[in-house]
Amino acid sequence: MHTMTLHRTALILVAVLLSLTPRALAQGEQWLSYRSGDDVAARCGGAEGQTIELSGEAPPGVRAPAFQAAPLWGAWKTPLVSAGHLRLALDRSAADKPYDRLFIDTDADGELADETPVAAVAASAAAQVQAAKFRQVRLVLETADGPVTYHLNLDLWLSPQRRQFVAQAGGWYEGRVRVGEKTLACALYDADANGRFNDAREDFRLSDRLSLEGTGFAMGRVGRCVIADGTLMALEVAPDGAWIRLSPAADVPMGVLRVGERIERISVGGAAGLLALAVADGRVALPAGRYRLNHWEAVRQDDRGYPWRAVAVVPAAGDGIDVTIEAGRTVDLDIGEPLKAAVTVVPRSVGPAGGLKSFTFADPRLTGRRGERIAITCEGRQAPPPKLEIAAADGSYRELYDFQFG
Repeated sequence: MHTMTLHRTALILVAVLLSLTPRALAQGEQWLSYRSGDDVAARCGGAEGQTIELSGEAPPGVRAPAFQAAPLWGAWKTPLVSAGHLRLALDRSAADKPYDRLFIDTDADGELADETPVAAVAASAAAQVQAAKFRQVRLVLETADGPVTYHLNLDLWLSPQRRQFVAQAGGWYEGRVRVGEKTLACALYDADANGRFNDAREDFRLSDRLSLEGTGFAMGRVGRCVIADGTLMALEVAPDGAWIRLSPAADVPMGVLRVGERIERISVGGAAGLLALAVADGRVALPAGRYRLNHWEAVRQDDRGYPWRAVAVVPAAGDGIDVTIEAGRTVDLDIGEPLKAAVTVVPRSVGPAGGLKSFTFADPRLTGRRGERIAITCEGRQAPPPKLEIAAADGSYRELYDFQFG
C-alpha cells in the first residue's frame, strides 16, 4: 500500500449526467488496495505494455556495477520520476549463460552501482535465440508527496531477426467503491506499464483499464467519465491508482449523435472513456469530444414474433470509425443497415492448361456499411450457418452448399 498519496495533479475529469437522482451524490476519494502478481495482463484482458529499447552502449554518467559480460542497456519510461525514466541493464551470471540478470534503478537515484541484480525466473539460449523472464521487480518511485511502490514483469527475446524487451505492469489496484446506494467492485490496471494509472487517450484502446460493475463492460477504459449505476458520472483517478473519485457531472458542453432509429444501443470510446449508451429515437447525447465507435446493436422481430439481434463490432485492426461531437450541434454517423453478406473464395486446384478446376469457400460473414463485423442471434442463440447457392446462368448447374461454424 502507498504510505502517502501523490500530489493532486490528476486531470479534473467531468462528464454529463444521464439520470440525476438524489442518490447520485458526489463522492470523495475512495481508496483502493494495491495487489501484485504475475497475471496482471491476463486479468485485464491483455495489455500493450511498454517496449524497452536496448543498446550495447552505456549511457553517460551512470555509475555501473561490475558486470559479468557485455551488458545491454535500456530505460523504463515513467512520468512519475523527474528524469522521466529509470535506467536498467541486462547482464549474464556467467560468460556462457544467457542474459539472466537485471540491474534496474529501483530507488530512482540515477545509479545502478548500488543495485542488487534481479535473477530471471526462467532463461534459455538455443540456436542464436535467447529468452528470459523477470517477475515482480519491485520499484520505489520517489514522488513529490512520498514513495510509491510499483512492480514490473519483464520478458526478453533476442534473435538475429528481433531484439525485444517488454515491460508489463506487475500490480494493480482493487476494492469496492460506493455509487449512490450501491457498493460496486472496482479495479485499475496500468495498460501501458508506465507507472501511472490515469492515462486516458483519444484512441481508447490505449487508455488504462478500468473494471467497474454496472458499466456494461467486463473491462472498460479510464477516461473523463464512466457510466455507473445508470448515471454518467465524472471520474477522477489518482496518478498512482490509489483512489478514484466519482461525482455527478454538471455544466459540460453536450452534443447529439444521430445514428438512425433502427439502432438500439451503441458504445463509443475516447478520452472521455468507453461508454455504452441506449439510443432513443435514433439519437444519443454525448459530451463534446472525439470518439471512436466500438459497437452497435439492432433488434428486429420476424413474422412469428421472434427477436433477432444484430451486434456489430468494429475490428481493432485497420481504420476506425471516428466521430467528433461538438457542443450544441447534431452530427450524423452513417452506420447500420443494409448489411452485406460476403464469402472468401480460394482456388483449391488447377485444371488442364492452367484452368481453374475447384474452389474452397470460407469465412462467410456479414458486414455493416462501414466494414463492421456482424453477429446475429435469436433469443441469445447463434443463427444457423448460412448456405451458398451456385448456379450457371443457363440453368445447366445448380448446387446448394452448407457452411459450418467452428
